[in-house]
Amino acid sequence: MGALDGEDIVKTMTADWDGTLWSASGAVSHDLRSGNFSIRPTVAVDYYKLKEDGYTETGGGDALDLTVAERNSDELAVSGTVALGLDFGGKDQYDGWYRFELEGGRRELVGGALGVTVAQFDGGTPFTLVPEERQSGWLGRVRAVAGNSEMQVGGEVSVEEQQRHAAIAVRVSLRIGL
Repeated sequence: MGALDGEDIVKTMTADWDGTLWSASGAVSHDLRSGNFSIRPTVAVDYYKLKEDGYTETGGGDALDLTVAERNSDELAVSGTVALGLDFGGKDQYDGWYRFELEGGRRELVGGALGVTVAQFDGGTPFTLVPEERQSGWLGRVRAVAGNSEMQVGGEVSVEEQQRHAAIAVRVSLRIGL
């Protein structure tokens, strides 16, 4: 929205954008226990591939309608973490028990890149927007699980450093054995 000679100008551009995201991940870990204490090193690999179709906006006129070319991005990351756990409670599957874990590590970007955006306004000269390089970062999680063989309730708070900022996630889980 803008104004020209005191009169409001309102333009609405529309476009049909589409894209496809593929992902694959895998992890290997080993739980080492001594009494109520455990340590679990984990190595994980994640791969993401995004293919965005090009699109053209309409409804804004020559100065506002934008045509954006297709774009491809991908990312390969390897994470290494260590979880320290402490168990309390029952000695068999029917007794209630509690488990608290503190996990930390790093997610290292080892391949891939965000695609560049090439666009042009209707009839104009194409221009290119180059994204900043993605950066590796630290990650940490605190989780608690309680239950028995019939039911388990869990919660987790995680923080991951992404592009020098903290991304925070919260997860709650419920498992019922039948």
